[in-house]
Amino acid sequence: MKNSFRNKILLVLIAFFGVQLYAQNYADKKYYLIDSLSLNELSSSEIKLIDSSLISFYNTKQDTTKAKIINKLIVYLPNEKVWSKYNNWLYEFTAKKLADSSQLHPKEKRLLINIKALVLNTKGYMYNERSEKDKALVFYSESLELLKKIKDKDNTAAVLNNIGAINRKKGKIALALSYYQRSLKIRQTINDKKGIAYVFNNIGLIHRNNGDDVKALEYYFKSLSILEEINDKHGEVALLNNLGGIYQSQGDYLQAIKYFKKSLNIKEVLGDKKGIAISLNRLGFIHYIKGDTVIALANYNKSLVISSAISDKEGIAKSLSFLGKLFLDKKDIGKALECFKKSLEINKEIQNKEGVAIAFNNIASLYIEHNNVLKAKTSALRSLNIAQELRYPLRIKNAAATLNKIYVIERNWKKAYEMKSLSVVIQDSLRSIETEKNASKQQSKYEIGKKEQEITLLSTRNKVLLKEKELQKLKLSKNRTRIILISIALVLALILSAVIHSGNKRKKIIYELLKKQKEEITIKNDEKTAMLKEIHHRVKNNLQVVISLLRLQASKVEDEKVVEMFKNTQKRIFSMALLHESLLQEYDLELINVREHFKRLSENLINSYAVDKKIKLEIDIEEIDLGMQTLTPLGLIINEVITNSLKYAFNEMKQGEISIAMKRLQGEKFEIKITDNGSGYSKNIEHNGMGTKLVSIFVKQLNGSLEFLEQKGTAYKIIFEEIECT
Repeated sequence: MKNSFRNKILLVLIAFFGVQLYAQNYADKKYYLIDSLSLNELSSSEIKLIDSSLISFYNTKQDTTKAKIINKLIVYLPNEKVWSKYNNWLYEFTAKKLADSSQLHPKEKRLLINIKALVLNTKGYMYNERSEKDKALVFYSESLELLKKIKDKDNTAAVLNNIGAINRKKGKIALALSYYQRSLKIRQTINDKKGIAYVFNNIGLIHRNNGDDVKALEYYFKSLSILEEINDKHGEVALLNNLGGIYQSQGDYLQAIKYFKKSLNIKEVLGDKKGIAISLNRLGFIHYIKGDTVIALANYNKSLVISSAISDKEGIAKSLSFLGKLFLDKKDIGKALECFKKSLEINKEIQNKEGVAIAFNNIASLYIEHNNVLKAKTSALRSLNIAQELRYPLRIKNAAATLNKIYVIERNWKKAYEMKSLSVVIQDSLRSIETEKNASKQQSKYEIGKKEQEITLLSTRNKVLLKEKELQKLKLSKNRTRIILISIALVLALILSAVIHSGNKRKKIIYELLKKQKEEITIKNDEKTAMLKEIHHRVKNNLQVVISLLRLQASKVEDEKVVEMFKNTQKRIFSMALLHESLLQEYDLELINVREHFKRLSENLINSYAVDKKIKLEIDIEEIDLGMQTLTPLGLIINEVITNSLKYAFNEMKQGEISIAMKRLQGEKFEIKITDNGSGYSKNIEHNGMGTKLVSIFVKQLNGSLEFLEQKGTAYKIIFEEIECT
């Protein structure tokens, strides 16, 4: 018993001192290269990974091999506190070796430059995750210069994409798009499918923020097809979320929930906490819209807990924004304001301008509920200014709608009307009906593409099978007698015949299946065409009802200026109604004859305004077909310009002339000239009216430019692009 007890004491002492010695060795900077570490911060697998890497590190004498070992350790080590220290050590190591590079072989020097560039890129990533975007840009830029120097195309494309992402968050959209396009060009050159898919997604995000959901869908489905082909689940979940967001904005909640839930399921399998939090927020918002506030609140709180645990500041800000809206609906002003202010503070800290615009608009809505009009106006104006700086239509629309409510409360009818008009114009530019149609088209194209890939794969497998059989036949023929060879040849012929018959039968089945699917798609497209015609009919009728209501309302107003504003609004709405009427008469809903449409629009305006004057209309338009996306802003431009001519150009004349000329230029551009022979356009007078502002907005929407020509009367020359989704 005594010996047994003594042995137990001895084992305990050995274990104790063993742990102490190991801990002391582990904390030794000379061995571990970096500052002292605590065993409590690391798992056993992380300790094992570090030790095995450092054993290899000390067993080699080559500096380049040492650098590669530590770089690999940084990539695979999950603990940021530790890998960031090793990243700093590797930066100092490579910088020191490259400072005296005269003794280095060119290949060694190139490898050290490459590793230093990767270290700088990692530093950029680290600061970006900490929301220090300016510091991140500095390190990304340094990394980019080194990668260009050694012509490392793959990593150059990755860093360009990272810089693009930061500029997008900072609201520098044109700059972000240029970086994405440079990255895409390199990735396409080296056939980097994963990189191409990621850039497509990022370009889709820019089009989404710019209000062009049609273009966004095109890029999203392109990206999703590639990611599914290469089985990249991490990239796939981001695309599913983005697609769900578009369907949500179009009011198709069933499709949105389908994509969000599919994304959430994959994220849970991958253990992607940040992604899980995003999906919970999105699902929560749909439940909030549907009135399921209990489920929405639970999802928002879960998302907030996850984002807080992983220190995802952007995720925290979004959850707080969603929670604030929910509390505002419940009239809990205190909690709502607390959430909105925290969200604003975080978005400012991480330089997320879109988030700042959303937060200010939310705060403005809260102050309206609290009857604090002055504070509401201050916040709403700040939201509108940031949204206009970013040129994000959805954010401009929301801020304008909030300001409209404020000006109505203040009885500032002119400003209220301006904000309402801006909100309506932006809403029209978002083109929800056209987006819905193109969403179906892009979805069908994506699904047909998948079926064709499956058929190609089956056909390839059949060919491989036939080749394998032929090789087997050749091998057997060398070792058999002539009689056996003939017998085997007969058997092989039978087998080959059976395989070919089976293959043909399978191809026939697949062909019939594809034919049936195409017929079903054709039927669905016909149904959708009929449905779209009905939608255009109803939209036209609804717009006519709006015109009638405005006319009725105007009859009760005595102020001539307000009456004139009502009349102008009626003409603008009539222009949109006329476009939907034109669509009803077309076989192809995507293309409308421009000449006939503009002739009808102009004649109607002349009949309405020029009652006591004889106005001659000249139409010189080439045979051009354009879609609704382009014709809507173009028709509204013509509406504003001709209305202006009819009201002011012929005041001292009994007859006049208005002409519209349009032609296709080289490339993708068009030119339209709208002229009159009236009193002319005065350069000395500032033209800040609503009509002038609207024309400028519509020209920008068409990626165009506006020029006043030097000639008798007034002459507008507009160069623009077709903005349809091809």
